[in-house]
Amino acid sequence: MASIGSLVAAAFYIGMFGALLFFAHKILWFVQLRRLQARLVEEALRRLERRTGRAVDTWDRDAAGTWNDASETLHDKRPDDYCLRVERTLEALRHVLRDSFAPARESFLDALLGRIPSTPLKSVLSIPRLDGSTTEIKIDLSLPAVREAEPPDPRMYQLKVRSRYGLTKRLLVLFLGAVDVVYSSQHVALMTQNQQVPIGLIVRRLSLVVLVLLVVMVDVTISARKRLILWVEEHLATQLKLDFEGPFVELINEQLPTITALGGWLAVYGLLYLGLYVYLRRRAGHHLEQLREMDRQRARDIQRIVDAQREQLWRWGSEYARALDDATEIAIRQAELLLSRTTHRLRRRMASVDLLAHADRVAASLFARLPESSNALQDSVTQHRHSFRHLLWPRAEEMEYQVDLSQYRAAWRYVESTANDLRGEKPDPVKAHELWRTLVSYAEMFPDIVPAGTPDELKHAYENMARAVVAETEIDLSELDQRLAELASSLSATFRSANALAESQIELTSDAIAADVSALVAEVVRVRELARLEAMAFEI
Repeated sequence: MASIGSLVAAAFYIGMFGALLFFAHKILWFVQLRRLQARLVEEALRRLERRTGRAVDTWDRDAAGTWNDASETLHDKRPDDYCLRVERTLEALRHVLRDSFAPARESFLDALLGRIPSTPLKSVLSIPRLDGSTTEIKIDLSLPAVREAEPPDPRMYQLKVRSRYGLTKRLLVLFLGAVDVVYSSQHVALMTQNQQVPIGLIVRRLSLVVLVLLVVMVDVTISARKRLILWVEEHLATQLKLDFEGPFVELINEQLPTITALGGWLAVYGLLYLGLYVYLRRRAGHHLEQLREMDRQRARDIQRIVDAQREQLWRWGSEYARALDDATEIAIRQAELLLSRTTHRLRRRMASVDLLAHADRVAASLFARLPESSNALQDSVTQHRHSFRHLLWPRAEEMEYQVDLSQYRAAWRYVESTANDLRGEKPDPVKAHELWRTLVSYAEMFPDIVPAGTPDELKHAYENMARAVVAETEIDLSELDQRLAELASSLSATFRSANALAESQIELTSDAIAADVSALVAEVVRVRELARLEAMAFEI
């Protein structure tokens, strides 16, 4: 007789083997259940499509009549066809705007500076209209050339420097200070009659007279000349003797030391005077050399003036042309915004507020029947009761509720996802039209789920949408055409003034070149006058 332990062990292993068989049965049961669910769901979706097709056909007939009444003279079969046709027209206008834009900057600068022959008119932009015509925005590039600079008279750079003093007066001035004092005083008196003579020049000219007076003061104060004569007589008297005989030799030998000392004195004075004169004369020749340098640089100075003014003209033209291009791009962006606004408003009318509101109500009603709507651990699926035979092996006849749930889920997902897409920035008109059709079909397919009266409300909302799409879109298109005409008019006015402004700037540049050349002439005259006065002051 088996022991109790053996019986317990056998019972344990039998239980474990039974649990393993139960687990294997449930795996096979689950696989079969999924197969049945997939087949039932596919069949439910096909059934849903068949039922939807019948309901949609009825809706299409009614919607076509409604659209024909609303569109009247239009040839579009459906609202989404009308919407897409209008969008294609607006997109063609957008392409015309972008493709026709030709920046004016380079051509304007070339015409402004005369680098290429001016063309009468250049097309900058074509602003299209809804009737197929376009308004050409053109800029007039027939601009005058900058006037050539007239060079100064070459004689302005010439100065004849020739002293009025002869050789005798020059030698007297160098060796006789009194003569220089007389000549210089008279010369300074004559020069001071000219009010334009600089005081510094007079002072420098008088420095030579001061040197003469300084030498005289030294001679008077310390008797330098007499001391020099005595020193020569004392130390050089014996050496300063003439060796030949003659009637006047003795007299000359007696006066020779005095003559030698006086000559040395005059030589020292003359060297000081000559050194100071040379220094002052070289300093006075600065403006004369400057005048010669200006004469050598005459052509370069004129070219520098012209280049500087043309550079300023180029800068002005570059900024102004950039402003014209910016104005054109702003007009293009504004036109594109108007086109986008018209398109957006048209699409939004297709995905109207009434359509989205009905979609939300239908989606909410369908979602309430799904297990996902449960806020507890138990839902419509887990609470469903099945027979014992279904628990042994899945039975399709006891899974019909899965078909209903599949239909509800498919309908809810379509309505929810489509409504979310239509709430986006660019709602698709085709999706909007399909959603109208689908909501009507769901209202007829699920009368116990969709709120009562939904078909009639959808029909009334569709009629309002169709009338609004046609009437309000035509108003928007008319307003768009008017706004495009206003843009073309304002931009044309901007470009019409460009030629006059450019001509004025060219005239200002020409006047500025003439003014700068006049200033150069004035500077030449000033330098020449300074050189003339300095040469006059030191013509000794």
